[in-house]
Amino acid sequence: ALPTAREGQRERRERLRVDETAKQAGHTIVETGTHVEILGEQGLWWPATIAGREEDVDGRLVHEVEYDGYQGEQYWHMLDDEQWRRATAMPTPA
Repeated sequence: ALPTAREGQRERRERLRVDETAKQAGHTIVETGTHVEILGEQGLWWPATIAGREEDVDGRLVHEVEYDGYQGEQYWHMLDDEQWRRATAMPTPA
């Protein structure tokens, strides 16, 4: 994986604004790089890493998730609407 570019001042301000709005609304905020597991429709826990987050069109916080074994594929979740947990084990490299 390539290193990400350093966050600029404008991006940092926007992220902090979005986080503060989400916090005041009681939305879940999970830091980028956090390893989680999301419960799928099949009743299985899917390991993933939080790749980013942003404000959705309805003002709710949505997290970009990269599932283990599916690097480069982009999935978005409103974690408030999902069953999820922080993973205790670190992901294994592909």
